[in-house]
Amino acid sequence: MDKLIKRILHGELRLATIYWLYFVFVGAALQFTLMIFNHLAQSGEYDADVYNIVQCTTLIPYYSVVGIGVWRSANNYAKQRTSLYGVWSLLAKFAVLLNALSLLALVVTTIRNLS
Repeated sequence: MDKLIKRILHGELRLATIYWLYFVFVGAALQFTLMIFNHLAQSGEYDADVYNIVQCTTLIPYYSVVGIGVWRSANNYAKQRTSLYGVWSLLAKFAVLLNALSLLALVVTTIRNLS
């Protein structure tokens, strides 16, 4: 597991693999699981503040590691000669930036709700 995390952080995985497998599919599974907890929180079984904290402490570390990996893999991918590779690289970086903004909004919302 540590070796995989190191490979992700160094951008050693193929861009398609890290983006689609880890950023999209595993990220979606993680968020789906958190949505189930959100449903339980809204039904009164869990405190909503606890849900928000769990969501932040789960998504931020995961997407930080995967986002760095996607960004670095996109840099490696863009070094290839074809201009189409550069387009995919830019699109992947754009998705990482949108995700980072989403996580920032999540943190701000959680802090506001706790106050």
